[in-house]
Amino acid sequence: MRKINKKYWLKEKEFLIDLTLSENPLGIPSIIKREINLEVSRYPKTKKLIEAVSIRFCVPKENIIVGAGVDEFIGLIPQLLLKKGDLVLMPKVTFPRFEMTTRIFSGKPVFIQMREDLKIDFAAFEKRIQRRVKLIFIANPNNPTGLVEDKKKIIKLVKKTKAILVDDEAGIDFVGEENSLVREAPKLKNLIVLRSFSKGFGMAGLRIGFCVASPGIIAGLQAIKPPFSVSSVSIEAAILALRDKEHLRKTKKFFKKEKKFLLENLKKLGFGVLPPESNFIFARMNPIFSSAKDFIEAINKKGANCVGGENFHMPKFIRISPKDHKTNQIFIEIVAKVIKEKTSSH
Repeated sequence: MRKINKKYWLKEKEFLIDLTLSENPLGIPSIIKREINLEVSRYPKTKKLIEAVSIRFCVPKENIIVGAGVDEFIGLIPQLLLKKGDLVLMPKVTFPRFEMTTRIFSGKPVFIQMREDLKIDFAAFEKRIQRRVKLIFIANPNNPTGLVEDKKKIIKLVKKTKAILVDDEAGIDFVGEENSLVREAPKLKNLIVLRSFSKGFGMAGLRIGFCVASPGIIAGLQAIKPPFSVSSVSIEAAILALRDKEHLRKTKKFFKKEKKFLLENLKKLGFGVLPPESNFIFARMNPIFSSAKDFIEAINKKGANCVGGENFHMPKFIRISPKDHKTNQIFIEIVAKVIKEKTSSH
């Protein structure tokens, strides 16, 4: 059996104050609560959701496929496109699932170093392009840094290579549709854009998203994708969510306020924090801790949790996903207490 890296988020231990996963504390749009139909006796059909996505994002229906969140497509794309030994480029600091699925389907991940400001180094990507490169994975905004990349640079990279570039836009709702490449994917045969309803729309538990790509890639994904990987409830909820633009406005306003609260307080506690553009806060550890692992073990004992940077090749960083204000406040209080105890013991 192939050895698989199991370190990333496979533990389901419960923490009272858990800032690991990217969830929307505001929950689902109110329109879903009012109008959802729980008719589940028939097999789900995605046609109406594809039509709704097509209208909302001005994308032809033949360029759209619906799936069980972005994660399903991150697994399906290497399965469809990779052969043993094919190279897959990805930023060194990015979503670990890119590396995991590349290895599962016998590809070879090639990590491209980040710029000093932890933005993606597109010039370095261009230098590594060669015949054996079959896939390029990029997240925009990037996970875990939360930083937004210039979409013109992504398009330039797409046009410079024959490799397929996968643009994971799971967090795009927090930074504005003007940063999305969803309308460009039908025009570029080697661009795939992944979108999620989990983050901005607050539907993480419903596991639904969509992919925009060339008709050829869509047909290939359809051929290997389980026929009913999304539920009827998820499909109906997604259709309703697309009608509720007010929910996204409230979500962005909410996260802006809570990111500011966490940013200011983490800085006071000696953490170096990247300017948060998306729904993540990526912070360098207070030097009193030897590593993120050291820090997380300390806060775990007090019932709190976040994601350690070792998952992203950055062992001295942590990634925080803001929750409701009370949870964020308790998290900061726990961090302050841990630092005080560690300081007094030295």
